[in-house]
Amino acid sequence: MRNVFYYGLIAVVFLVSGCAQAVRYSPYELKAFPTEVQEQIKQRAISLGMNHQQVRYSWGAPSKVKVLAPEKDGHVREEWVYKGFEPLPYKTTLTFTEAELTDIVSNDPNLEKHVTRKK
Repeated sequence: MRNVFYYGLIAVVFLVSGCAQAVRYSPYELKAFPTEVQEQIKQRAISLGMNHQQVRYSWGAPSKVKVLAPEKDGHVREEWVYKGFEPLPYKTTLTFTEAELTDIVSNDPNLEKHVTRKK
């Protein structure tokens, strides 16, 4: 009886892991974005200037969202944190100013360490 339970559990894990690459958007949803942004989303890349929706389509939901104190000029800011688990626990922090990606800080070797949009 115990073996049946374990085999069933293993089958469920394989079925669920096969669904992990589900589509996060439809091609129709991307049409409103510039062509270069559409290509970045398809390649799971991000860049400065993207908005919340574009980053979510590209990378999915963040691990954590924090509302930051406004800038001196009153611009609203948010910090999104993405934590990876494979193969190493990389951490990338994105800062949005007025819903536009303005800062990327990461320890992921595949990304630049710190990129800030010039004002």
